[in-house]
Amino acid sequence: AMIAGYVQYGNGEEALKLFWQMEQDTVKPNAVTFANTIRACTFLSALEQGYARHGYGEVVLELFQEMQLEAVNPNNVTFISVLKAC
Repeated sequence: AMIAGYVQYGNGEEALKLFWQMEQDTVKPNAVTFANTIRACTFLSALEQGYARHGYGEVVLELFQEMQLEAVNPNNVTFISVLKAC
C-alpha cells in the first residue's frame, strides 16, 4: 500500500527504494506490489523524458545513474531521453 501511495503522489523514487528494501528484508511482493513498482519505473522514465525535453540534461543523467544504482533496467524511452539530454 505504501508503494502505491508513493506512486500515486508522484514519488517513484521512494516507491522503488521501498521495493528494494522489501527485497533486502526478504519480504515477498505480491501482484499489486509488482504492478505499482512497474508504475514507479514508468514514472521515472516519463520524468527523465520531460527533463530532457526541457533542457535539464544534468538531472536526466543523475536520474539515469540512480536507476542504474537501484538496478532498474532502462527501457527504450529511457535511453532516448538520456541521448536527448546529451
